[in-house]
Amino acid sequence: MPVKNRQLSRQATSSRGGGQIMNDDAQTQALVYSDFANDPDFAEILQMFMETIPERRQSIEEAHRDGEIEQVQSYAHQLKGAGGSYGFEGLTAAAAGLEDACRAGDIDGVFENLDRLLNYMSRMSM
Repeated sequence: MPVKNRQLSRQATSSRGGGQIMNDDAQTQALVYSDFANDPDFAEILQMFMETIPERRQSIEEAHRDGEIEQVQSYAHQLKGAGGSYGFEGLTAAAAGLEDACRAGDIDGVFENLDRLLNYMSRMSM
């Protein structure tokens, strides 16, 4: 059953202190690098992709905060595809988990996988 936008928003506000996403996974703080980080032919395009990460992160956080589960799912789908293309397999895995949770209407899974994805995105480096 799909997550209702109001239900997600209400859950975000009540269980996350005003809807803020908290990254409390202290075990995963190490930087992650693209599989293509040492490829000089890929450096420019990888740099362009990395420059989009803060905006993508902000967009997905805002969509979640606003209870726009379908938009969160769409952003997760985009990131899932981009991850492999740019050498970040962990991004693909984290985004796939979020997309699946959104599709299944699993509110707890959405929170868990969104935290995982945001944490991963905050650790990405060239």
